Amino acid sequence: MTTTTNWTRMRKGEGGRASEAPERRGRCASGPSLGAVGLSCIYVKGGTERHPRRALARVVLVDTCGDVLKDSLCRPEGRVWDYCTEETGLSEKLLEEAPTTRQVGAELKTFVLGKLVGHSLGGVLKQLGLQVSWKNRIDLAQNPEIRDEHGGSLERAFMASGLPFDGSPVSLARCMLSFYLQRRNAWDTRGSEPKKCRSRPARSPTRTSTRS
Repeated sequence: MTTTTNWTRMRKGEGGRASEAPERRGRCASGPSLGAVGLSCIYVKGGTERHPRRALARVVLVDTCGDVLKDSLCRPEGRVWDYCTEETGLSEKLLEEAPTTRQVGAELKTFVLGKLVGHSLGGVLKQLGLQVSWKNRIDLAQNPEIRDEHGGSLERAFMASGLPFDGSPVSLARCMLSFYLQRRNAWDTRGSEPKKCRSRPARSPTRTSTRS
């Protein structure tokens, strides 16, 4: 199993933790994904100050063993007016030689063979140019348990489920995937269908909108 990365260092505590060596937690006996992978993202602010939009700048993909399949920076399309460096650890210089979001999306495609677990997946997949069927999207932003029992907070939901979330993008991807796997047999995927998505989405685990 291989960890792919196009960067080697980030300041501790900003945008999560990173290392030069692949991050592993064990080998999956039944294959790298077991039909599900977890995706977390770091964003910078694109568009304009008057009309801002979240632009993908880093993606992390993990399998059901917790192994990192992909951890890559990605160069946002269009103008970026705030790299949120203090929180994300990212800068224009750091991203200028990164692959584009579409290039990263093409690389992710080889790993996303079954269920994709994440947060606000519609916008993420659009930026990546990655097509995943509605039945294979597990979007925690639409999960009623997180919304109704935990006030829309992923962090509270993880804590209640006994999942060790440390605030990093890798930990976020692992916890989102584990949250789904704990409820896999009873999961109601109808909330991921666009015509039935009427509830207010769950919030991402941080106060800002730079990660999900």
